[in-house]
Amino acid sequence: MTFFPTLTDYFMLFVFSFFFLFTGWLTHLSVCKKKGCVERSTSQEKQMIPIKQGTSSQNLPLFESIVLILINGVVVTSFILLLTAQLGVFRFRFWCLFFVLYDVIIATYLKRSGTFQFPRPGNYKFQRSDWMVLPLCLLAFLTFNKPSKSIHTRDPGGYVNIAVKISETGSLRFKDPDFQQFHSEERQKLFLPALLRDAPYPQVIPGFHLVDPVSGELTPRYFHLFPLWLALFFKLWRFSGMFALNVLLGILSVLILVPLAQRLFGSRWVGLLAACLLALNMGQVWIVRSPFSEILTQVLLLAGIWTLSIGMTEKRKRFCILAGILFGLTLFVRIDSVLILAALLMFAWMILVLSEKGRSLDLPLPSFLMALAVVVAYVSLHTAVFAYAYLDTVINTFKHFSPSAKPSLLIGGLVTVLLLVLWKRTGLVHPFARQQAFRTKFMVVLFTLVTAFFIYAYFIRPLNPGTDRILLPPPLTGSVGFYDEIALVRLGWYVTPLGIVLAYLGSLISLKRLVKDGSVVLLPFVLILGVFALFYLYKSRAFPDNYWVFRRYVEIVILGFLMLASLSFVFFLSRAGTSGLSPLPFLPSHPLSLFPHLA
Repeated sequence: MTFFPTLTDYFMLFVFSFFFLFTGWLTHLSVCKKKGCVERSTSQEKQMIPIKQGTSSQNLPLFESIVLILINGVVVTSFILLLTAQLGVFRFRFWCLFFVLYDVIIATYLKRSGTFQFPRPGNYKFQRSDWMVLPLCLLAFLTFNKPSKSIHTRDPGGYVNIAVKISETGSLRFKDPDFQQFHSEERQKLFLPALLRDAPYPQVIPGFHLVDPVSGELTPRYFHLFPLWLALFFKLWRFSGMFALNVLLGILSVLILVPLAQRLFGSRWVGLLAACLLALNMGQVWIVRSPFSEILTQVLLLAGIWTLSIGMTEKRKRFCILAGILFGLTLFVRIDSVLILAALLMFAWMILVLSEKGRSLDLPLPSFLMALAVVVAYVSLHTAVFAYAYLDTVINTFKHFSPSAKPSLLIGGLVTVLLLVLWKRTGLVHPFARQQAFRTKFMVVLFTLVTAFFIYAYFIRPLNPGTDRILLPPPLTGSVGFYDEIALVRLGWYVTPLGIVLAYLGSLISLKRLVKDGSVVLLPFVLILGVFALFYLYKSRAFPDNYWVFRRYVEIVILGFLMLASLSFVFFLSRAGTSGLSPLPFLPSHPLSLFPHLA
């Protein structure tokens, strides 16, 4: 499978790279654009300093600006890929056309607002610690290479097959003459594993569902954003480009961790250490070397948390809008991204409940929720038209393997009713939430629950093997267990037992900052990590272990545990500096509090 690029291939790669970076830069300028006043704190008093209408990209370090440009390029390119595939014009010339239209509109808007200016050396701040990102990037590049050159009929093979077919047909729906006139029962018995009345949307070839047995119309399996990115790289650099996609996305994840940890925990050392550990993590290295969709979800999720933290701490609506778009895009990638929505709804509910009536919110929550709702509506429409066959298969599988779904839905409904009651009776919450003593007691309760969870999951639950089993695929016979009872122990394969202990200590530090100190910037990260960890550590339903389990954890659980472990390590090392060691710089996190009068 040797690929010898021609001048045309080099030209297409250059043109796409130019449009990607230029579009990302223009979008970055529009996101950073602001006007009005900014609050500056001094040692004596707070001042409201008026600023001229324009961009504030110069307030961001050079490294963060570069990463934001890449993220904005990913966002715009994702929508262009989706739109051209939906319209059946998934071709390079149409990508360029949409890039040009978008760039002209954004450039015209920036020019009329007086904020369109080319980069100058003084526009961006350069920090000394930015030099440390270069060896970190090199480390990730060396550990993630070389990509695997072999695929199979499981998910990676399906994704590659979808990407190649989309690049050929240019559409998400196409007709295959080999599967026409399958409405007769004789042909179904001869060529299909089950009759259509029992399985209405069979997977007739790897990666494709038969949705119309008369005309032979097929639609891709899974959700479509990741296969579209694979198809893009296949058009640019054939199979070598397709296998290199996840390597590039993995490096971007490593880079995002650095500013994300600095925003959440106030220390770049935490981000550098966590990013280094991620670049060396066995699960991360494994997943970036094959075409798995989880790595794209990981990038969008990390970027969403980071941009939301910027919008929260600096009260920037456009960063919150960008965060809502990033979280919404994860729904185009994987079905389990609904867990992100659950965590974000909990986040919005907690902010609304704990915010006192008559006082405006300290963060642009409506802008964030509006952007998220728009993208979710777009995802729902896309799913109804192009991915309903896959969604139907997932729902039927869930019904078959989850007999306890009804009790779970009942419990979820009761919890929802309780949350609504608390929302309507926020006056019952505020008197207690405003009391420092009550929040200290509540923090102790959370510490106890988290400690009990780690002890039970690591030491007690493995002693009680589960009864859930899965049949072995043909030609094998028999069944094996899912081994859900060792979920946390199994996570230790990828972060080590010491990493789990340090992550436990880091979770206590984070909860203390969140509950007692009211540092609400940590809330989205804690909720998303908590929902994913509880869901997959309770029932990962994965077999075989090493192939499936790390996929469950790599989206946010492994990343979150590495960040918490790095937080506790840097925290205790900085405290040890008072005993003679040179202390590490450990800055306080941004004090965005729900209780400013107690700050």
